[in-house]
Amino acid sequence: MPLDFWTTSLLLASAAFAAGVLNAIAGGGSFLTLPALVFVGIPPIMANATSALAVSPGYLGSTLGFRDELRAVPLPRLKREMLIASGGGVAGALLLLVTPAKVFSGIVPWLLLTIGLKPDFLYQKGIASFIHSARAALVLENCPV
Repeated sequence: MPLDFWTTSLLLASAAFAAGVLNAIAGGGSFLTLPALVFVGIPPIMANATSALAVSPGYLGSTLGFRDELRAVPLPRLKREMLIASGGGVAGALLLLVTPAKVFSGIVPWLLLTIGLKPDFLYQKGIASFIHSARAALVLENCPV
């Protein structure tokens, strides 16, 4: 049975808000938005693209928020990492264009499970130090939850 407009809107808005909070702290907001979009009936490939686009402004905000930290990274390293990330994004998008929807639907749950069970996912040094920093406390303190 399809969900009504208000239930769907509330579910997606809640998932989007929680994903924004999660992305601001440690990343991984797509773990919330992608399943929510699929749950309300969006086809998986479209849901993946929608989720990726929806969290993009948060990435820009995070980049702007970490301007000082990014200035400390040597420019050659920053350029190299931007190139690698951009190449991965383009390769993933192209792969998504040629992957049949049925195959994608079968692979996604296993990819999410594999990434979710990766033991060091929440314990990476960068994430742990961020969570314990004063900046994280400020983010959480000002979060309208």
